[in-house]
Amino acid sequence: MISAVSTGRRQQTPKTEARSKQILLFLYISITFSRAMTNHPDTIIPEEATRDTRELEGDFEEEQIRLENAHDNYLKAVENDVNRCSSAYVDLARRLWKAAEERDYLSIPGIVDTVTVPEGASLLVRECRQTNFGDESELYVRDSEGKKHAAIFHYLGVEDTPMGAWQAYLLHQLWHCLPLWWHSNYARRAYVCSKEDLAATTLGKAKRSWRTKYMMRRQGSNYRSRDIDALDLAPEILFWNGRYYVSCCYWSEFGGLIREYAELILSDGRMEKFLVFAKKTLFKYDCGVIY
Repeated sequence: MISAVSTGRRQQTPKTEARSKQILLFLYISITFSRAMTNHPDTIIPEEATRDTRELEGDFEEEQIRLENAHDNYLKAVENDVNRCSSAYVDLARRLWKAAEERDYLSIPGIVDTVTVPEGASLLVRECRQTNFGDESELYVRDSEGKKHAAIFHYLGVEDTPMGAWQAYLLHQLWHCLPLWWHSNYARRAYVCSKEDLAATTLGKAKRSWRTKYMMRRQGSNYRSRDIDALDLAPEILFWNGRYYVSCCYWSEFGGLIREYAELILSDGRMEKFLVFAKKTLFKYDCGVIY
């Protein structure tokens, strides 16, 4: 009789083996996405530079100083200037976001009329590649020789006016509204300028859906309609000491309702600097979807 010999190792059933593979895949995807978001210039913690993304202590300190200076100058702008943003600014932004959503890319240069494209060049969109773990669409300039340039603000002219700063901000952040592939969808935004815009988001629907409201409360969100109705959602454009300060709200399924603050320097017909120096979470939310 042949006796069974124990190897000391518990053999996995097909079910547990499949489960192990799912866990490993989830960990790999989480690490990959975490690295991607850490390196993305848009993921700035409000008023604090991220130390683990800086190789040198000096780099961290310089970045921290830049963020703090931008924040201090913004507060001075609030004290000394008035919001330049009017309904005309919002209407233009909505036309641009709609063009991105509907993939009407050829209309984009005509919408941003304070931004000029060099003679013989074109402002175009490269749509995301549906490969690997994620990809983003992006604006690029194709020059008169047919060469493509992703750093569009090295070539685009920008009018040194509040409207010019607003349109430069919109173009710089437009990739959030363009087609995204797989993990890049974590960065998708729906910009919010009014209560009407908010009504189309998950937060707005919670007012009409007890299921959505219940799901939010399960996440620990203290949802109260009167608090949401009291939020100031209007964009803001200020000018102080040769710099423009733009703030705008957006909805993210993976962050909630957030107001973003950016500093722009326009000089000699160009945008010389763009810095997101703070993000303020007005309502925290996470849909729980894992790409």
